[in-house]
Amino acid sequence: MVMAGCFGFVLGLLGAIPVAGPITVLVITRGLRGHVRSAIAIAAGSAVAEGCYAALAFWGLGALVAEHAWIEPVTRGLGGCILAGLAVLLLRSSEPEPPNESLPPRPPRIAGGLALGFGVAAANPTLIVSWAAAVAVLQAAHLVEPTASNARVFAVGTMLGILAWSAALVHLVWRLRARIEPASLERVRRGAGLVVLGLSVAFLWRFAASLG
Repeated sequence: MVMAGCFGFVLGLLGAIPVAGPITVLVITRGLRGHVRSAIAIAAGSAVAEGCYAALAFWGLGALVAEHAWIEPVTRGLGGCILAGLAVLLLRSSEPEPPNESLPPRPPRIAGGLALGFGVAAANPTLIVSWAAAVAVLQAAHLVEPTASNARVFAVGTMLGILAWSAALVHLVWRLRARIEPASLERVRRGAGLVVLGLSVAFLWRFAASLG
């Protein structure tokens, strides 16, 4: 079981590093705006979703997706819609300042961040395929046994790996935030919105192609 947890931690850590993913974009954006708890909550929500995928992969999730061809296109379309909504939120104008300047803007709720991170990760079809493939390689090499206990430990390791990278990323962004001008923060936010919009267009394009 220890090996299963270690493999899960390493794969979760490495899988969370790409900067072009929607979760990473959201974490960076919230971190730059000073909403550290919300950024960590988004990462935690996505970690739970990926941990669930990792656990399900031990019980033949990849075979299920391959057998039912409609699952991946449907999740791709759902993910595209969710990302399009996020892009709109990121690209819209900044929230107006409160009338009383002594009152700081209300930070996003942690529960909302958890739900947002979980929803975006759960609706990302590439995670279904990637975790099924990763577990298949581990099992084919006889590095982990397909048992219920290994599945649970692997899932926990995956979550911890994702959270470890996200915590390091948020800490780095927080330290850099003080050196960035507000106008630059606004450009970063809009740039993040464009990245998420591009991802949503790619998801919806492939969803439309699957219908034809």
